[in-house]
Amino acid sequence: MCDNEIVACMTAKKSSYLYKEEVNNFFYEANTIVSPSMRGKGVGNILYSYLEQFDDRCSIGMTNVSYNIQMSKFKKSIFLDPIRVYITINRNVFKYVGNIVKESKDINLIAPKAFKNKGVNFVYINDFSEIVIPDKGKWSDDDIEISRDLKSLEDRFESIWRNAEYIKYALIKDNQQIGYVIYRKAKLYGLNIIAIVDYRCISRDNEKYVFYGANYIAKINGIGLSICLSSRKYKVLSLRPLTIRTPKIIKGLAGLKLNTPHILFTSADSDLDFVYYE
Repeated sequence: MCDNEIVACMTAKKSSYLYKEEVNNFFYEANTIVSPSMRGKGVGNILYSYLEQFDDRCSIGMTNVSYNIQMSKFKKSIFLDPIRVYITINRNVFKYVGNIVKESKDINLIAPKAFKNKGVNFVYINDFSEIVIPDKGKWSDDDIEISRDLKSLEDRFESIWRNAEYIKYALIKDNQQIGYVIYRKAKLYGLNIIAIVDYRCISRDNEKYVFYGANYIAKINGIGLSICLSSRKYKVLSLRPLTIRTPKIIKGLAGLKLNTPHILFTSADSDLDFVYYE
């Protein structure tokens, strides 16, 4: 506050993670905003100095300016594995070259109630109560995981603005649930794309099906590209489906309480879901 006027603010969102089966709370530092009239006067540094006191913080997708400030000020931080950008391409991409204007128009996304791809059944769900959520929201065998329990999933995808844009699927293989995935239609540089917003699987080996599903949804909608933002370090080039790991990285920092930089983050774990694509 300055003369009863708010000149800066910082937003945060509570979340939790599991480390060795124990549930721990942490918070995302979502946005730091300083009034244009007060920039360059040290107000941001005051906010960051306050933030540095907490070891249960996490910030992803910050601007380079914000990252450099935090990197210089926060002496006790974990440099998280960067968010990487993966692009999956199918034959519809060739239509972009000759008909970009048409492809850029908004379309009504076709979201099948069920489809099968590469031996995995994708079953559309209306809400997360329709799937079996592991105890404490621990999906995989990672040492540390962001909790994906029922409440966190509902808060992130059902109790928010534009929630109708998300299409949610349970992944079923050999009559067993192996995970879930959330897609939505978005635009990148004006082009229609399918965005992989979030996913969790009981095994890393199953995460490839998330890309297959996105590619299938893209193809039946006449879309040539799908995109995934993930801290997983997949191959630079995968042929089935054709997926390229781009040079683009999105940085993140966390307090020491999170123990390790190797945590699965997707675009659902920050503002990237809406900001990056559009």
